Amino acid sequence: MDFTEDKNSHVHQFSWMERELKKVSEDKLTDRILILGSGVLECQTAIALAKEGKEVVIIERSDELLPDCLNSPIRAQLMRSLEKWMVTFYLETSIMNSENGQVCLGTKEGFQLYLDIDNIIAPKGYEYF
Repeated sequence: MDFTEDKNSHVHQFSWMERELKKVSEDKLTDRILILGSGVLECQTAIALAKEGKEVVIIERSDELLPDCLNSPIRAQLMRSLEKWMVTFYLETSIMNSENGQVCLGTKEGFQLYLDIDNIIAPKGYEYF
């Protein structure tokens, strides 16, 4: 399995997110999941987890969801699925801090939001702090 896990903050980093996520046991990914980034694979992962009954939040540093497929027909399909499965997302947002199951998100304008999160999923190499 090609992923790393930070035991303290429950961060899972995947090289090929969709394929590797299936290999992670159910007990490691609990109910409240934060996904970093909003590319096609991240959104597909969010939808799959939401279908399993997980509460999923996506954060994206840029001002666009699915920035890697802005002019593609797949974007509209993924947007509909994200809405259908009630995946929450925040744009222009990044993690400020993560401690004791709570994640502090911050915007460029300086606003902060605290979420109770069990697991964080990020692509390999994603710098989340």
